[in-house]
Amino acid sequence: MGTVNLRRVLDHSAAEIWPHIQDFENIQRILPMISHADLTSEQSCGLGAERICYMRGGGFALHERVLDWKEGESYTIELWTTSMPMMERSVTTVGVKPVGPNRAEVFFVANY
Repeated sequence: MGTVNLRRVLDHSAAEIWPHIQDFENIQRILPMISHADLTSEQSCGLGAERICYMRGGGFALHERVLDWKEGESYTIELWTTSMPMMERSVTTVGVKPVGPNRAEVFFVANY
């Protein structure tokens, strides 16, 4: 199993950043390797929301669902099926945490 751990501190509050992170259908705004995503559930975010992400370049499809949702902080998603070779399953947490006045760390931790 491997891990990808990306973190970046931004000069914005966590409250300013969260709306961009929670936009489950528009993940391509924060992950440029995704061309677009389609919701496959009635809910657009929160526990149980599902989507298909389409990768740039190879055109691979990633079917994901939300396993955990902490409003204003983070969410964890499971990749449960994909057309990407040699990738069976992954669990990823995306979130934001304050690190000072008007500063926050955005994080993306994927275990695959």
